Amino acid sequence: MFYILSFLIFYFSDSYVVLILAISFFAIGDAFRTGTNKAMIYDYLDQNGWSKQKINYYGNTRSWSQMGSALSSLIEASIVIAFQDYTIIFLASIVPYLINSLIILSYPKSLEGEIHDLNSGKILDAFKTTFKNLWITFKNTEYWKIINLHAAHSGFHKAIKEYIQPVIVLAVVGLSVFNSWSNERREALFIGLIYFVIYLLSSFTSKRSGKFVIRFISNEKALLYTLLIGLSLGVMVGLSLYFKLEWLAIGFFVLIYMNENLRKPIGVSAVAEKSDQKVMASALSINSQAESFYAAIIAPILGLVIDKINIGTGIFIVSIMLIIITITLNILKNE
Repeated sequence: MFYILSFLIFYFSDSYVVLILAISFFAIGDAFRTGTNKAMIYDYLDQNGWSKQKINYYGNTRSWSQMGSALSSLIEASIVIAFQDYTIIFLASIVPYLINSLIILSYPKSLEGEIHDLNSGKILDAFKTTFKNLWITFKNTEYWKIINLHAAHSGFHKAIKEYIQPVIVLAVVGLSVFNSWSNERREALFIGLIYFVIYLLSSFTSKRSGKFVIRFISNEKALLYTLLIGLSLGVMVGLSLYFKLEWLAIGFFVLIYMNENLRKPIGVSAVAEKSDQKVMASALSINSQAESFYAAIIAPILGLVIDKINIGTGIFIVSIMLIIITITLNILKNE
């Protein structure tokens, strides 16, 4: 409901104060959601004796999620082309959120966990037990190693993905197709199509995470190597943009998306395995917050370099910096 309320406020108001309020509602909704759905998936697997299938199962569920995003990209592009108004997308997005609410109601009762009476003294005991189990998880150094390896790439992905749309717009300017259309409609068409391809390919890679990870001796190694691959692709994006090869840069952007969705099921499953079963939702939420933390560090640095120089140089420098830091930390860890 927080999501729906924020979208309604965003759509029907032009006030900056109200827009900030809408963002706050969205953030609250996201805080409630983060980690819980993944924990419910893993609880369901444990209840059915399928714990070893964590990566395969989550990879498949994420694959379908990406497939839905691919379809949404085409629908959103169609809306903009038809109405030439981006804001209507926020109103239209209420529909899938309502459908999602109905899906949540269909979850097995066994996933609801233990429910305490608010007047019961057991509430305080439940809080104490939860914090105790969280502390046990936090003392596990392997938990933090996995979180860092997983969140670093996700934070990098979050920071640079905002620049793909302006790059697409730059690439579209040089095309001599649909010249009779307005710039807004042309941009919507190509942005929709490119994101459709991105999510379609991301769906393909996410589904194959389970087969990919068995090539490595551990989840940690798989995350380390794919992190370096993702950062190297960032270097290629930067170089492509520096030499004004926008379509090549878009291709490397697509590969970064694919890499993120290939490693996401591996990282989330690895974090779940290093967490106490009773506080898995909280542990996974912290993992999501770590992704945002990395993005919050990378984004200002990236933005500063881009403001001072250009997009290509900014992405190139940040990618190189992160590669050096990753390799240095890995060398120090092995000494």
